Amino acid sequence: MHISSYLREGTVYIPTLRQVPGSYYFKTAPVQVAPASDIAAVTEAFEQAIRLGNPSITEAECSTLPKWITVAPTGVNSWRAFERGALTWSLDTDPKTGEYRMRLDQPQAGGGWTPGLIPAFTLPADTPTSEVARRAAEVIYDTAESQSQS
Repeated sequence: MHISSYLREGTVYIPTLRQVPGSYYFKTAPVQVAPASDIAAVTEAFEQAIRLGNPSITEAECSTLPKWITVAPTGVNSWRAFERGALTWSLDTDPKTGEYRMRLDQPQAGGGWTPGLIPAFTLPADTPTSEVARRAAEVIYDTAESQSQS
């Protein structure tokens, strides 16, 4: 499982990540959206994203789907505009151990992000989905709270 979540201007966005088998993840709708200040709503958004998982998609199908960055859910028209001022986290399961790990991604000089080295948390493989979602929501909630206080 791989989930990308974004915090931008007090709102959390979690697009569905569809996987091209043996290759990359393609971000698409549905996009879970929740106010970062509402920890229950963010938890539910993560639970929904975990339930959806990473459905398969072909490269040909990728080219026919609309981009998830649109004015409707995000208020912007482009990826570059969205990523300015956004923070992003990756929530993954380790392919060998099944552990859940959430990392704050680091911005790259030319745009985009790379996974951070230090996990925000690591949870055992047998952790209930609701607990994983709650913990992920807490990480983002705490970050949003500290942003609003500075």
